[in-house]
Amino acid sequence: MRIRYDREVYALYIELLLLAPGTAENRELTEDIIADYSPDGKLAGLEILDASQVLGEQLKEIIVEDASVGVIHQREHPNLVKSVFRSASVHSER
Repeated sequence: MRIRYDREVYALYIELLLLAPGTAENRELTEDIIADYSPDGKLAGLEILDASQVLGEQLKEIIVEDASVGVIHQREHPNLVKSVFRSASVHSER
């Protein structure tokens, strides 16, 4: 799984499955949330447009949690989505 945040357009993308370019089927769930599905119907990703407005202050705090062990990483920072998930993978390998 990969989470990307584009600060230039304020879009947050949660990639659940890696798909070949042009193979995703997009479905608008709300005006600001688009779901991508694989050709076989599996949820492949979620895009949140204008994420800074939709998520507000919640975007500044990221908590990575493993159901079997609890919180792996928690951090507050205004621009942290990319860095937290990179460091969280290091914590989860321990």
